[in-house]
Amino acid sequence: MVTLWITSVLSILLGVVVIEVHSLFRGTSYERDMASSAGWAQGAGHRLAAELHRHRGDTDDRARRSGLGFWLVYPPLDVGDEAAAKQVYTPSVITGSYAAPWDCTPIAVDDRPTDTGLIWIEVEVSAEDRKLPLEQVLKQTDGEMLLQQVPNMTAPLAAAICHEREITRTPYSCVEDVLNRVDLMTPERYRGTADIPGFDQLLTTYSDGRVYLNGASRDVLGALPGLYEDSQKGYETVDNIVARLAKAGGDSSQFFLHIEELQQVQGVDPETLKRVTPWLKTVPEYYRIAARANVRGVLSTYEGVLHVDAKGAKSLFVWLAGG
Repeated sequence: MVTLWITSVLSILLGVVVIEVHSLFRGTSYERDMASSAGWAQGAGHRLAAELHRHRGDTDDRARRSGLGFWLVYPPLDVGDEAAAKQVYTPSVITGSYAAPWDCTPIAVDDRPTDTGLIWIEVEVSAEDRKLPLEQVLKQTDGEMLLQQVPNMTAPLAAAICHEREITRTPYSCVEDVLNRVDLMTPERYRGTADIPGFDQLLTTYSDGRVYLNGASRDVLGALPGLYEDSQKGYETVDNIVARLAKAGGDSSQFFLHIEELQQVQGVDPETLKRVTPWLKTVPEYYRIAARANVRGVLSTYEGVLHVDAKGAKSLFVWLAGG
């Protein structure tokens, strides 16, 4: 009887030990995957920033959207944890030391990874200055009217955004700052809908005040001076610009390398060109880099904005979130 009791107790204790060891192993494995995921997301983001820095002088290619889109990134075999990955690139300034063996391959939207059971690193690079420059708009005497041209914007909301900026004399640090400071900006309106893009897709504070023409959407172009005032003519002109940019996907000669080339588009007369030119540029300077790293279901993100000046003389990387 005593022997049976001792055996039962030992079995229970052994079961507890096995459970604790298993839990410890699972915890350690998760922590290891989390460290790898976070480190790889940051390293991949910096890898694409370095790639853009490397080609900063190729202004014609930059005008033609070179480097934009989705990328798959493969880390060096010896960079398997967060601390090691963070040593690969400096997060504030990207220098010429981009040659660390992080392979990167452009992929189509339909080829983006989705299986969370695998290990993958994806980076999206977009032109941040394809959006309407919020602070530049607010500096205009008709800034409130300009804001009203943005989809999903109401006259009271545009007035509230302008009023908040005027009374505080504090620039909006990012578009999300509008959500935090203006009561009329609701999360639902900020995020947008399936049919209407969110405000973070239409407005930006990372800009020199001009819109990257070859990356601009119909919604952004339609809000620019010289295009929005005459509704019917403006709509038709914007449609013609968008149609030309759509052709550029298969014919790179359709991209605009100089703003003056807009005169080749039906509806852009000398007066329209004069009004819209101060708001446009053909070479992007602000790149949003959003990295996602998945390690067996453990997902980490890292996001930043790379500023490459128009002449490609220098680059500056600003970390935003993640890592």
